[in-house]
Amino acid sequence: MLKKFFLLTVLGVFSSNLFAHGNEWIAAAVLIKDTKWTPIQISVWPVHLCSPRTDVYGLAVSPGLVGFADKVYGISSGIIFLQNENFGVTAGIYSFGVKNNGISLGIINSWESNDGISIGAANCIYNNSGGNILQIGVFNYAKNGLQIGLLNYNPNAFIPWMPLFNFSFEEEKND
Repeated sequence: MLKKFFLLTVLGVFSSNLFAHGNEWIAAAVLIKDTKWTPIQISVWPVHLCSPRTDVYGLAVSPGLVGFADKVYGISSGIIFLQNENFGVTAGIYSFGVKNNGISLGIINSWESNDGISIGAANCIYNNSGGNILQIGVFNYAKNGLQIGLLNYNPNAFIPWMPLFNFSFEEEKND
């Protein structure tokens, strides 16, 4: 179980970094091209209604395995859902991306930075350039913010490993 969690987390970090840096290999077929935004994005990888680089102001869903969107201002959902920025609610088994500004619900939530709330069995925030507001889960990892869960790890906290809750509101120290 731990190996599967580790593999999914590594995949999430790797994929979110690729997506953030503009790799378009994820979109094998796009039905509507050259649009800046859309009210709905449907992804059944490798087919997408609009380009994964399109902003969604409404609903982004993936009834298949993997879904992609750039910025979502609304609701996004899928088994595995990757996005550059979330400004609403994202829900799925595995939700990950670059920046969460809203609410992320999933069994595993993996974000580069979190300026919102992350609720799931495992929440991993890798680079807290913003303020990690809240993580609620069985296992939580972040470098700042408030964590509520069975096991919480925050390397900048007074006690890095804590059961039930942990917190620190320091920015990451760059030596």
